[in-house]
Amino acid sequence: MLTTLYSALHFLVDGVCAAAMFGLYAHQPGGYLSILLYNFCAFALQMPFGAVLDILCGKGKGEAQPQFLQKKAFAFALLGTVLTVAGVFTSPIILGIGNGLFHVGGGVGTIGEDRETGSAGRRLGVFVAPGAMGLYLGRLASESGAGGHYWLIGSFILMTALIVWLWIHLRAREEKTSLPVEAAYHKAADGVAPSTQRAEAGDPVPSKAPAAPLGKADLAILLGCFLVVILRSFVGMQVGFPWKTTAFAGVLATAAVVFGKMAGGFLAASFGRMKTVVATLLIAAVCYAFSGAKVPGLLALLFFNMTMPITLQILVDRYKTLPGTMFGLLTVALFVGFLPTYFSWALPLPGKLLGLIGSLLSLVILAGVCGLGEKDQGV
Repeated sequence: MLTTLYSALHFLVDGVCAAAMFGLYAHQPGGYLSILLYNFCAFALQMPFGAVLDILCGKGKGEAQPQFLQKKAFAFALLGTVLTVAGVFTSPIILGIGNGLFHVGGGVGTIGEDRETGSAGRRLGVFVAPGAMGLYLGRLASESGAGGHYWLIGSFILMTALIVWLWIHLRAREEKTSLPVEAAYHKAADGVAPSTQRAEAGDPVPSKAPAAPLGKADLAILLGCFLVVILRSFVGMQVGFPWKTTAFAGVLATAAVVFGKMAGGFLAASFGRMKTVVATLLIAAVCYAFSGAKVPGLLALLFFNMTMPITLQILVDRYKTLPGTMFGLLTVALFVGFLPTYFSWALPLPGKLLGLIGSLLSLVILAGVCGLGEKDQGV
C-alpha cells in the first residue's frame, strides 16, 4: 500500500513541477537559469537530503526499525509535498527543493516496504516510474492555457488526499505491527532468530552494514552504477524519434519508459540481475538500430529503461543502512546526464547510433557490476 500511495503522489508532484516550470518559470526573465537551478535542487540535492534522512533513521549504526524509518520517510515526503506546492507560488528553487525532499522520503519509504515484504526490488521501479508520465502530462497541460490551471488545482486536491491517506495508513500500520515487530527485534538483539515473529510481522531482522572501509569492489560498483545512470539520462535526453510528432505519440513513448522501469525490477527478481541486464540491454541495442520506426523505437525505450530499478537495488541492497544516500547518489547521476543537453553539447552521432552505443556501454558496465557483486558475496 505504501508503494502505491507514494507512486501516485510521485506522479502528481512531478506533474505539478512540470506544469509550474514550463507554464510559468521557463517563460520569465532568467528562465534558462531557472531550469538549471530547479534541476540542481530537485536532483543533485537528493544525495545530501538522503544522507540526512539516513542519519536521522539510524545514524549509520544499523538498519532502522521499519516503523521508525517509515515515520521519518513520511516526514520528508510531507515536507517535500508542501514545499512543492509553495514553490509554484514562490520560486523554482523552492519547487526543486520540495521535489527533491519528496523523492527521498517516498523513495526510502518504498525501499523500506520492499525490504519488509521481501519483494527483492520489485517495488522500486513501481515508485520511480510514474514520475515520467507526470512530467510529460504536466508539461502538456501547461501548454494548453487554462488546462494548466485546472491541472494544478486538481493535483493540489489529490495530493492532499493522498498525504492524509498515507498518514492514516501509517498510523494503522504502526498500531497493527508495532508489538510483533518490537518483539522480533528484541529477540534478534538477544541472539535468537525470530523466525516466527518475523513471519507474522512481515519485517526482516536488521542486517549488519559492511564493517570494512570501502574497497576496490565497492568503488567499482558505485562508479559503475553511477556511470550507467548518467548514460541512461544522457541517451534519454539526446535521442529523438522522427515518429514522435504528436501528443499521442509522446504519451506512447512515455508509457514505454514507465512500463520499462516497472518491469525491470520484476524481471530481475524473477530471473536474476545478470540475465535481465544482458537480455534487456541487448534487445534495446538492436531496437535502437531501427528506432526510426515507431514499434522498434517504443521497444528501445521499454527495454533500455528496465535497468533503472536494478541499479538502485544493487546499491540499496549492498549498503542497507544508507538507502537515502544511495537513492540520492543515482539522482546526482541523472543531473549530470542532463547537463550536456542543457548546455547544448551534442555528440555528432545519429540518434539511433547513440542509443545503440549507449545500450552496449551500459551492458558492459552493468554486467561487470553484477559480476563483481556476485563474486564479492561469494555467489
